[in-house]
Parts: sequence; structure tokens; C-alpha cells
Amino acid sequence: MLRLRRWLRDETGNVLLFTTVLVVPLMIIFAGLAMDLAYLGSTDNEVQRSLDAAALAGAGQLRFDSSVFPAARTWAQNYALPNPYRAGGATPLPVTLGLNTANAPTGDIVLGVWNGTSFTPSLDGTVVNAVLCQYQTTVPTSFLRLLGFTSLPVAGQAIAWATQPVTPPPTACVFPIALSSCFFGGSTSAGCGSTVTFIS
Repeated sequence: MLRLRRWLRDETGNVLLFTTVLVVPLMIIFAGLAMDLAYLGSTDNEVQRSLDAAALAGAGQLRFDSSVFPAARTWAQNYALPNPYRAGGATPLPVTLGLNTANAPTGDIVLGVWNGTSFTPSLDGTVVNAVLCQYQTTVPTSFLRLLGFTSLPVAGQAIAWATQPVTPPPTACVFPIALSSCFFGGSTSAGCGSTVTFIS
């Protein structure tokens, strides 16, 4: 009986037992958390890739004329579709962008002006030089479900810019060719080089 009492009062090894019991569940929780966050990062990259392709395709159709706005929106929408993302399984899900013909700032495809630092929605065909594509969805979780998080949000945004050509003033003379004084060879009777004639 005395030995039993000593054994029950002996606290040697309690920390080891406590650590052993806690380490296994903690490892499972951290491994699950790492898997869910890695999956979230992968999905985020796939959505961003899709939006980059869509914005570039849309901006490539801008001609500084509002008549091309439907084509720019359609190209953006069509280039997002072949770049899907995977959420919760092996089946790829398409990034489906709405055309947003009203050009609402919160829409999926927004046309506007990029000034180098900020984007402003606009439907003025003479100044629109950029396409903004944005998308948001959720990704189901695996292990975070045990903590009450059934899904995590994923969102992306991409702006592609088409530079507007510099329009010369109506009375200006545009001469984009530069010639050296002896561009056409050696000396002639007319001096260095040959006479150059431009016909407009």
C-alpha cells in the first residue's frame, strides 16, 4: 500500500507524457493548416494568371474609339475562360467574367483610364486606354473545417494598359525620318550625297 501511494505521488515524467499527448494533435493541426494555406496560395496564383491574360487580351483590342468596347470586353472574357483554377478537387473551374456593359466600377471587366498610378473607369472612347479585370470566389477548406472555417476567400485584379499614340496638331508637319548629310554615299557633282525628294 505504501508503494502504491509513493507511485501515485511521484510526478517524474509528467512533462514527457504531457508533451507526447499534445505533440501529435498539434502536428496534425499545423500540417492541415499548411495544406489549406498552400492550396489557397495555388488557387490565388491560378486566378491571377487568368485575370492577367484577360486584361491583356482586352487592352489589345482598344483603339481609342468606343466602337471597339464590345470587342475588348469579349476578348477579355474569352481569354479568362481557358485559364481555369482548381477549388476543392481535380476538376478545373473556369473564371467566368461578366461583360459589365454598364461599366460599373465593381464589375468584372471595367474600361477606363490608367495614368501610371491609378485607374479611373470611363466610357469616353478618346481617352480609354486600359482594361481592369477583377474576380472573387471562395475555396473550400479541408482541415480548417475542424475549426469552423469551411471556405477561404480568393480574389484577384489585373490592369492592362494600351498606350495611346501621340496625336499631332492638325497644322503640324510630321517628318519621322532623319538623314545624315552624306546618307546616300560619296560625293557627287551636287556635293556630299544625293538629292532626296519626298512626295506626300
